[in-house]
Amino acid sequence: MASLQRIRSPLTGKVCYRVQIRVKGRRAPFETFPKKDDAKRWAHATETAIREGKHFPHLKAMRTRFAALVSRYEQSVLKKSCAASEGAVRFKRRGAQQGMKIAR
Repeated sequence: MASLQRIRSPLTGKVCYRVQIRVKGRRAPFETFPKKDDAKRWAHATETAIREGKHFPHLKAMRTRFAALVSRYEQSVLKKSCAASEGAVRFKRRGAQQGMKIAR
């Protein structure tokens, strides 16, 4: 069953809506939306998918490779960091230990 919470940001004063779907024996998926209608739509669609056995968010994580995560991290975080060279060396060493080729 879905629960809808109205949340007001203390900094900006904007209102958003958080939806959480609780089903016994499963993790409770949640999402935050700026519009109440979008939140209700997502809740209904997700509840239906759970009931029909079509809700599998963990499968995307299982398809993601570690080397892809490391290269994305290198591109987004390490290039902006002042310790980029140290971090890059550590990640290359870790990748070499696990037998991966990290593309540049």
